[in-house]
Amino acid sequence: MNMVSRIAAAAVLVGFAVIGAPAHADSRLPQIGGRGGAGFSERCPPGQVLNGFEVRAGDDIDAIRAVCVMPSSPTAVSAPLLSNGFGGGWHGGGGGSLRRLLCPPGTPVVNAIQIEAEGFPSGTFSVNEIDIYCDAIGSAGSHDYPSNGVHAPRQPLDDDGAFYVGNTLDMDTQKQTCPAGEVGIGMHGHSGALVDAMGLTCGPAPTFAPPPPPPVPAMGHTRPRLTPLQRALHGAKMKRDATKPTASAAIAMPEASVKSSNVRVSKPAATSANRKAIIIVGGQPRPKAKQPTIPERIHDYEDQHH
Repeated sequence: MNMVSRIAAAAVLVGFAVIGAPAHADSRLPQIGGRGGAGFSERCPPGQVLNGFEVRAGDDIDAIRAVCVMPSSPTAVSAPLLSNGFGGGWHGGGGGSLRRLLCPPGTPVVNAIQIEAEGFPSGTFSVNEIDIYCDAIGSAGSHDYPSNGVHAPRQPLDDDGAFYVGNTLDMDTQKQTCPAGEVGIGMHGHSGALVDAMGLTCGPAPTFAPPPPPPVPAMGHTRPRLTPLQRALHGAKMKRDATKPTASAAIAMPEASVKSSNVRVSKPAATSANRKAIIIVGGQPRPKAKQPTIPERIHDYEDQHH
């Protein structure tokens, strides 16, 4: 292989490693129980977290299904999508009755589980009890007490109805917790006619934007915020006020009259700010008396003295 071919092959391998590698590999905790049946793996859709399980149980855990939810905050999630006991997502056999073990409100994500498996050295070894431990997203609780669980009856009798003698029934109880900074996002295990084994699948805890800071209280008197309609009306009023004549402009105006059906206001040309307008009420103004001319006055004077 020449140098060009080697460089091309190396580039292909490097490109595959970068593109094909996941951003963060899931943490699959060890399976607890037997190794019968076929392997299974159930992971929540991207962005969702593990809220608990649905199981069908009788004398053992016959089948199991993961229940996932979409978080909106560390303590709030969407409503879980539940089943009627059958359909997609179930792993195991067809026996048992439906049971649900879900996280309570306020602590919506599974961070730890405890599994108890039982069986016989020469027979089936399967899951008999499941306890879940729930937290708020991003919070690691003490996990002293389970949040929910399902416990199937233990096997006290043999096939003939007689109690087992001695320690012939083997039991295995283990608890597992997601690593720091991770939460439950699914499960994996083995199943056939029963749930033979299972373990928790964990992934990075979702992050959320911090809440907005509380508003700062105003000091002293503040002007209330105007609505868009109030701002428009206020702007129109200011425009009208800008077109109105001021008192000084009214002084310099020539004589003007304002008439209505009953009132006429005359404003003579003013020479000072103290001149008052004359308001005449009653429609038209009363005509002024005619003043006699000078010849008429002379004629009246002669009539009075002759």
